[in-house]
Amino acid sequence: AELNDEQKAKLKEFRTQCVTETGVDESFIDKAKNGEWMMDDMKLRCFMKCMMLKIKVMKEDGTLDEEVTKKKMGNDLPADKIDEVMMKCKDMKGADACETAMMMMKCYAEQKAFVSLTH
Repeated sequence: AELNDEQKAKLKEFRTQCVTETGVDESFIDKAKNGEWMMDDMKLRCFMKCMMLKIKVMKEDGTLDEEVTKKKMGNDLPADKIDEVMMKCKDMKGADACETAMMMMKCYAEQKAFVSLTH
């Protein structure tokens, strides 16, 4: 399902805020969208965390909000696929919340779970 204009505007706003907050190189964000993840870039990791917090799929403590995540994935995936993707990605854990966010986002992206959120 496509995002409506209001949702797109909100995501753009979040992206701008998170870029400002983290100082990430925006070309890295675009590369990630195309499947080229700069896994070692701390700023990109924290940008992913920032975005996940803003769209409410990550809680402040760095854990995944499974309910919200499932709802958001409903835009892109059939119900039976959602549980499969959740099982695959939800327990990823990095050294800190930023790394965890990056690992999760990469996993979801590879499963085509957040297409509407990342494009």
